[in-house]
This record gives sequence, C-alpha cells and structure tokens, in this order.
Amino acid sequence: MRFLLSKIYFAYKDEATSDSALENMGKELLSFLLAHFQFYTYKIEKGKSIKAVQPSDIRPNDPYFLRIYRIIDYIFDHCTEKLKLEDIAAREYLNVSYLSRYIKKACGLSFTELLSMARCEEAQRLLGASRDTVDQIASLVGFANRKHLSTQFRKWFGITPTEYRRRLEDQYRRPNQALFLPYEEDTAHKILRQYLE
Repeated sequence: MRFLLSKIYFAYKDEATSDSALENMGKELLSFLLAHFQFYTYKIEKGKSIKAVQPSDIRPNDPYFLRIYRIIDYIFDHCTEKLKLEDIAAREYLNVSYLSRYIKKACGLSFTELLSMARCEEAQRLLGASRDTVDQIASLVGFANRKHLSTQFRKWFGITPTEYRRRLEDQYRRPNQALFLPYEEDTAHKILRQYLE
C-alpha cells in the first residue's frame, strides 16, 4: 500500500501526469483496499478490549461472505428500530440458533453486540451532527436510556457520549490549530521514494 500511495503522490506532483493516469492509479488503490480491507471480524481480548482482525478463511466471492455482508448491512440500516434476531432469520430463511452462531463465527461478535455497536456508531454520528441531548439520542438509536447508551458507548469507543461530544466541541473551538505536524518536503520525498524501490 505504501508503494501505491507513494506512486500516486509523485504522479500527482508531476504536472505531466494525465488525469486518466491518476484516475487509473486511484482505481488501482481502490482495488487493493477492497481486496485487503473489505472484511474483518472482531476479537474480544481477555481484558475486554475489542480488536478488529482480518479472517483468512473468507473470500469476497464466497456466498457465505455475501450473506454475512447482507445481514450486517441490514443490522446497521435498521439498528434504530426494535430489531430482533428472529426478524433477520426469517428474512434469510435461517433457523434462529443457526443464525446466531453464523453471526458470531463471521463477525466475532454476537447479534446483541453487533446491534449495540451499530447503535453506538449512529449515536456517535448524532452527537456530532445534532444538538439533541444524550437522553434524546439514546432513545433515537434504540437504547432504553442514557445509562445503557453510556455503558455501551464506553465499551466500543472508550469514552462516554458526553466526553465524546465535549472533545468534538473542543476541536471546533480551535479551528486554526494545525491538525498535522509540519514536515520538510525533501525529507518526506526521500522517505516516499524508498517505497518505490
């Protein structure tokens, strides 16, 4: 990936590079990303930390892969509703207990954990995009109350929804602060050229 990114960077800096050549390099990068980063599962460590890992036994053309993606998409698209495993099993023409094991095997998370993560991601989006209170957001995304949202949010993101919103607000208050460290262009070019060799 470093090779591709370096190649794209130098092609972009070179005014002689055509737009179609840059477009082809972009497509090459997207193909690489899809081939290597499209699917991952979660592994819960002993200390309850959650880590994303790429499984070695799932291939993008595999019907197993396509089905689990369809199920995950459905969960994320409908996470704010009263979603039940039975509903998804009926949609997929599967037995409920089989589907439960299927999700756990493919994702590394139970259905309940996957639904919780989807709801927390939606809560995260709303915390940054709306002025709704944490109580309102908890209700909107399908949690019983603020405490339940806070517990689950901390599980997935390591902070509470209130802390997350406060950090976002702090970032918006300091818009002129540099988000990237300054760099010496010649030094950066030397490093990038190493990846092209």
